[in-house]
Amino acid sequence: MRIIILILSFCLILSGRNLIGQNLVPNPSFEKLKKCPTSEDLNNTYDWFEQCYPSSMAFVLAKCNANTPLSLYTTPKSWFGFQYPHTGDNYIYIATYSHLLTRHYPQVKLKKSLDKKKYYIRLHISLSDYSSFAISNIGVHFSMDTIKGKSWELVELNPTYENPPDNILRDSVNWMVINGTYDAAGGEQFMTIGNFRSNENTNVDTLVDYAGYAGYFIDDIAVWEEGAISYPAEAGNNRAVCTIDGDSVALGTSNYDDYFYEWTPSEGLNSTTTGRPMAKPTTTTMYYLKQKDFKFDETIDSVLVLISDRCDTIVSINNGELIIDNSQLFIYPNPANDKLYIKTTNQTKQLNIQIYDIYGKLLIDNEELIMENSIAVLNINNLNSGIYFVKVNGFAKRFVKL
Repeated sequence: MRIIILILSFCLILSGRNLIGQNLVPNPSFEKLKKCPTSEDLNNTYDWFEQCYPSSMAFVLAKCNANTPLSLYTTPKSWFGFQYPHTGDNYIYIATYSHLLTRHYPQVKLKKSLDKKKYYIRLHISLSDYSSFAISNIGVHFSMDTIKGKSWELVELNPTYENPPDNILRDSVNWMVINGTYDAAGGEQFMTIGNFRSNENTNVDTLVDYAGYAGYFIDDIAVWEEGAISYPAEAGNNRAVCTIDGDSVALGTSNYDDYFYEWTPSEGLNSTTTGRPMAKPTTTTMYYLKQKDFKFDETIDSVLVLISDRCDTIVSINNGELIIDNSQLFIYPNPANDKLYIKTTNQTKQLNIQIYDIYGKLLIDNEELIMENSIAVLNINNLNSGIYFVKVNGFAKRFVKL
C-alpha cells in the first residue's frame, strides 16, 4: 500500500503572533479588472480611478491582452516598452513630466480612513523604455476627499511623501522601490500618486533630446500602519503525515489576506496561488513556496512530499536527512486500545520514547521505559482516538489509538 509522507525541508518560525498586518491599498497590483483594457482604462480596474476627465487616464497594461493581435496594452511588452510585472500579471503606466504638462494622477480609496498615527508607504516603479526624461519627483498625497483637475494637466499639491530630489528614477530594467513614512492627521481616506511639481520645480534628467514624456510603470503599492507584523513563508511545520493511497496532503500553514502565494512545481497541486494547497503528487516532489507579504517583501520556503510503497516504513529525520527502515522497531497491537507493546532489535535495556500526533505536535517527550524480556509497555490511555507516531531511539512507526 502506498503512503504519502510530508516532511518539512526548512522553515522559518516566528512566535508571538498577535497582529496580522494589512495593506490599506485595495487592488495594489492592479490584478482585479472589470474588463481587459483597450486604452487609457484605469477606471476599468476595481478601486482605482482618475478625476481628470474627459480624455486622459493612466494606462492599465494587462496580460489578458497578450493574445490580442497588435495589442498596445499588454505585459510584458507594450506600447511604452518592456517590463515584467513585479507581482502577478498587470501594472499601470503614468505620464509624470513633459513640455506639454502631461500628467496622470491615479487615485484610490483606502480600505479604511487613516488614524492619527505613523504609516509606511511603498511603491514599485520602473522607467518606461521610451521615456525622453527621468525625474525624481514621484510622490503620494493623502486627502479627505478625491482630487479633481483638468484632463492631462498639472495637479499642484504638497505631496504627503515624495521621493528624495537627488534620487533620479532612471532604471528601466529593474523595479525601483520608493519607501516613505507619513504621520497622519487622521481621517484621510484617499491616496493619489504622481508628480505634483510644476515643470520648473521638477528635478529632470534629459535622456533623449526631443519632445516626449517621463513615463513610469507602477506596481505593488502598499500603505501600512506602524507596528504591523508580517510573517515569512512557511511551507509546513516539522512533521510527518501519512495518508492512504489516493488521498492528498495539505501544504503550507496559513492563507493570509493581502499575501501573494506562488507554489512550484504545479504538478500534483490543486492550486498554486493559495497559501494552503492540497498536494497529490505521483512521485516524490520538493515543493517551493514563494510568498510576498502585504508589504511585498518576498520569502521562500520548501517542503518535501515523499512517496513510499511501504505502509510500515519507519520515518525519522537526522540532520535534515530521512532515515527509513522497518526492521529495527516492532509495535503491537496496532490499532491499540490502552497499551502499546514495543520491541526493538537493538540490545538495550532502556528506551527513550516520543509520541507525535499526525500534525507533528510532540505530545510525549523523553518517556523512559525499562525493557523486560526485550519488550516495553507504553500506557496510551490518555491519548484520544486517532493516528500517532511513536519514535523510539531514533526510529519511528505509525500506530492507531482506538
